[in-house]
Amino acid sequence: MKGIKLLNNYPLSKNIIKNWFLEQLISSLKTETINDDFKELVRKKGVEDTHIETLIDLNPRSLFDVLDENNVILIISYSENTEWRWNLKDDFKNNFSSRREAEKEGILQAIKALEKQLKNKKKN
Repeated sequence: MKGIKLLNNYPLSKNIIKNWFLEQLISSLKTETINDDFKELVRKKGVEDTHIETLIDLNPRSLFDVLDENNVILIISYSENTEWRWNLKDDFKNNFSSRREAEKEGILQAIKALEKQLKNKKKN
């Protein structure tokens, strides 16, 4: 899974993901030497897509927190009989030989579910 493809294919989710990473960055700036004006400037400037894409490529697991906060719960499980699997809403899918493979496919499907959820919310 490439971050650039994920962001380009799911524009509503892209905004949620970018905002989440931006807020994580801002919350990490909690020191007395950095004032609220600077944090607001960072918030207004935002984060470049390329930075978010790189963060996703380096650590796709960080997307679990974004998904959790948006009530799209992705579970990765293991069983000796079934190997690695991903799960959205009690619907287990596919068997994989590694956790990373299950995570990548699960994250992709979870982002699709988030995009659908956001589109439905936008319609209402």
